Amino acid sequence: MAFGAVVGVGIIALAIGSGHRKDQSQSSISDVTTNTTGGVEDSTVFTGNSGSPKGRAVVVDGDTLDIDGKRIRLIGIDAVESSQRCKLDNVEWDCGSDAADALRNWIGDSLVSCKGGEHDRYSRLLAHCSTRADDIGAWMVSNGWAVAYRRYSDEYANLEDTAREERRGIWHSQFEMPWDWRHRRKAQ
Repeated sequence: MAFGAVVGVGIIALAIGSGHRKDQSQSSISDVTTNTTGGVEDSTVFTGNSGSPKGRAVVVDGDTLDIDGKRIRLIGIDAVESSQRCKLDNVEWDCGSDAADALRNWIGDSLVSCKGGEHDRYSRLLAHCSTRADDIGAWMVSNGWAVAYRRYSDEYANLEDTAREERRGIWHSQFEMPWDWRHRRKAQ
């Protein structure tokens, strides 16, 4: 069982721009490019081709969005699950719900633009998404609401290291890595 052994109290919010990128050729997920064009200016909800949804997003959980009925899994990150709990000073808190709420509040009514190509086994589009020209995955990891999903990409590894060192988001508590938590729940 992997736990982030961290002590602290505050949550530090730090929004970052879309300038931080890693060479995608090192990722094990192919044919996915990062959209650096930012959001769409008008308020019309629309979707382009199936690999490039754009519009108002509904946050499903900390790493999944829905745009006009299209489910999108943010590539390169893994957020604590919505029903997952973390511990702070031996008191459990709803960190999974808080991660989704943080994303929901940060995106607000802003338009979201995604770029992807492949789909996962749940038929979700695997994509990089941005809002207001900011990479959503980078924002989630840098604010400590998600971890770098190093099994598929180390694109956000440096952001995770900084979030952990500065005890942001879930890193100010003890938690089970999302993939371990899912695996344990599946085995029960």
